[in-house]
Amino acid sequence: MSPNASDIVVRTYEEECLGFFVHRTTTDEEITLLLTRKYEKVIYLYLLPTLLAIGLTGNMALVFAVLRVRRMRTVINFYLVNLAVADICYLLTGVIEKLVRTIESPVNGDNSMFSHGVWVIVNLLLDTVFLASVLLVTLVTVDKLYAIRSPLKYRRVTGRNRAIKLVTFCWCLAVALAAARLPGVWNLDTYCAAWPNDAQYTDFPRYLVFYSPVSAIADWIAFCIGTIPFFLAMIPNTVMYIMIVRTLHARVAVNKRMNRSNDDSEHTRNQISRMLVINGTLFFLLVGPTQVMNLVKLIVRLKFPQLSHSLEVAVFVTPLAPCHMLQYMNSAINPLVYSVVNPAYRTAFREAFAWDRVKN
Repeated sequence: MSPNASDIVVRTYEEECLGFFVHRTTTDEEITLLLTRKYEKVIYLYLLPTLLAIGLTGNMALVFAVLRVRRMRTVINFYLVNLAVADICYLLTGVIEKLVRTIESPVNGDNSMFSHGVWVIVNLLLDTVFLASVLLVTLVTVDKLYAIRSPLKYRRVTGRNRAIKLVTFCWCLAVALAAARLPGVWNLDTYCAAWPNDAQYTDFPRYLVFYSPVSAIADWIAFCIGTIPFFLAMIPNTVMYIMIVRTLHARVAVNKRMNRSNDDSEHTRNQISRMLVINGTLFFLLVGPTQVMNLVKLIVRLKFPQLSHSLEVAVFVTPLAPCHMLQYMNSAINPLVYSVVNPAYRTAFREAFAWDRVKN
């Protein structure tokens, strides 16, 4: 007597899932928690690629302008070029990773399309450029505060060699911290998905892959490194922004009392200072929501260590899509902020892309 179709499906499923974790989804609610929402697909498939195009164009234009226009080769712009490089890497790696993930699997957080090596490289690169961005934004703020509070001392110590050493330190520290996070996402656990025996689930992946830490301590370290540096940088940066604004306002007030007008160089320095304050403020405002979500996730994980993956996706992964869009928007709009706030950058962009060679 030949077996019926349901017996064949069950027997085939048991053979395929032998030796794997089993992820059973029996209700529509459970399945809905796992799947990528429509608005997430809109963000990952359309909005993020748009930000990628804008960000690549703007950041590469900034790098080109600084390289071509001689007067743009300042210490501050050297820092901003490194920040632009970090933004380019972040946009390329992060947007492509999310694009591939969304196209290849309907399951939110599924990593089955990546090999272990690719997964490690993607995480290392994303963490490195993000942490480097935090450090570089802080470096720019400290440098500008020092320049306007103690201009004479700043002129004596500033220079190309000092800038190169500071930037190198930021990148090396970022790489070290990113490498320390890897044990928190090192394991890739394969689950054999038991989808309902329905035609709409025929093309759903049999195997789902989710990352996990090598140990509880590694998980704790990874979350701390990925979240705490942002908040440690945000607080002193906010204080320094206030100090910069107050110093600029006090300087303007003194000039008014003495009936003295600002010369061109001082006016330019003030414009750059305001530009950097605005840029830094946008950085923390746009990146902040993602980091707040990660901090809440860290606290919840400590209190509820056995949180199921489905519930974790529903509570943390799904709401992250709009937050991710804001974070990628930050990497895309920096050159636009420079151009809008500071006329010197608009002029430099025009000169850099002029047909005739610029002579400075």
